[in-house]
Amino acid sequence: MKNYVTLRPGVTLRLGSGGKASIRFQAMINGERVSKTCELDPEIAVKGWKAGTRSLRPTPILEAEYLSWYNEMQQELGGDENEGQKKVPTIGEMMAAYDQIVERRWKRIGKEKPSLKSVRSAQLGTRNVMVAAGLSENDSVRKLMHRRTLRGVLDRLQARGVAGDTVKTYLAALQRLTAKWTDEYYEDMGIKVVRPEMPDLGGTAKSRRYVRLGQELKDKIDMWYTGLQEERNQRLFAFATMVYQFAMRPNDVIRLTGENFVMKDGAMWLVYTPHKTEGSSGRVVRWKFAPAIQELMLKYKPNMCEKGEVFIPAGRYVHDELNYLLRRECGLSPEEWGKGVYELRKLCIDTVYHEMGPKYAVALSGDRRETVEYYYADPYAVTDDVPTIVVGRIRA
Repeated sequence: MKNYVTLRPGVTLRLGSGGKASIRFQAMINGERVSKTCELDPEIAVKGWKAGTRSLRPTPILEAEYLSWYNEMQQELGGDENEGQKKVPTIGEMMAAYDQIVERRWKRIGKEKPSLKSVRSAQLGTRNVMVAAGLSENDSVRKLMHRRTLRGVLDRLQARGVAGDTVKTYLAALQRLTAKWTDEYYEDMGIKVVRPEMPDLGGTAKSRRYVRLGQELKDKIDMWYTGLQEERNQRLFAFATMVYQFAMRPNDVIRLTGENFVMKDGAMWLVYTPHKTEGSSGRVVRWKFAPAIQELMLKYKPNMCEKGEVFIPAGRYVHDELNYLLRRECGLSPEEWGKGVYELRKLCIDTVYHEMGPKYAVALSGDRRETVEYYYADPYAVTDDVPTIVVGRIRA
């Protein structure tokens, strides 16, 4: 027995259990099958449905709704004669084409706009969304840009604990990949631009405010860090030191070379521009090594100041192993220890903030004070040894 009734070409009434029903639109446009569930109530949209007759026909309201949808789909997927000849690319083809049109635009306008950083960010964000959606570079870009796909990506990443503002950054990459200025370049390549159907991002959560760790957990992390000195692979200790003692982001540690270490009057200085802010504030971080740390790092790599010398070879793998060791040794799950080794940066900045003051925490982190006080340090924390004070005069 059929569970649907064709009301007219492209419109079917789907019959469900318990007398429930829904209306489905379908069409074939430029070789692509599209469909949609109509939101109209069958009682309003189908003649004879309410009366229970066998002769069911679409009402004028349903006819108008279908034609409106069909015209909208034809505009989106069909367009003019030339539009129909354009190719909807795969995700991989779209990213490769984006690389080419960016280079053409740079030559045309005589400057790097968008910046190389923005281009790389767009490609990385697109790849992150693609992976989160369970797609590959061989899938049609239309699948990636569909509202249902992006809604699923949003929900999936937030369920994993990825901060809302990070998710927004990923999704914004798709918009950069299809910015208005790209239209004429894609058109020259015979590529149809499919823009993302962005889901509602209003409910995305902001990253959590920093909360200081308990002393017991801090002691456990200190013991783990000290124990790294005994590891045969000293790159682990060196990597952890640059994050824990200098509040460096792991990606910046991976990029360190001899140019970032400067000897001055026997003291070594770390000098670098954080990759995350080099396209905005461009602030340079300069921080002096403590003598004990300097001695340990020179023991690890005596030629660390030589030009071009990579400080942590195979840094990405070292970072992944550190993450594993930190969580295993300290008994912390990814949910409790969100960013793994990156959390050591927070501990460092918080310590500097409270022991040396906000000025030095800002200088070390390379971030603005308000950023430091929200994400990296707890400005309201008070310890047991807080001094007492009497304001004004009292009678003893």
